[in-house]
Amino acid sequence: MFGGEAALAVRYDVTPYDAAYLAVALDYGRPLATAVRDLAHAAHDAGVIVQYV
Repeated sequence: MFGGEAALAVRYDVTPYDAAYLAVALDYGRPLATAVRDLAHAAHDAGVIVQYV
């Protein structure tokens, strides 16, 4: 289930911390709410619904 955070961090050029949130959204198929612009762009590129706050 988890463990791909490092690959996501490299692929989308985000911090490993932000990649962990992206991994959860991807693994559970859930939208992501964030105020981090780079994470919002990465999530959008990964096909995750994003609520930028």
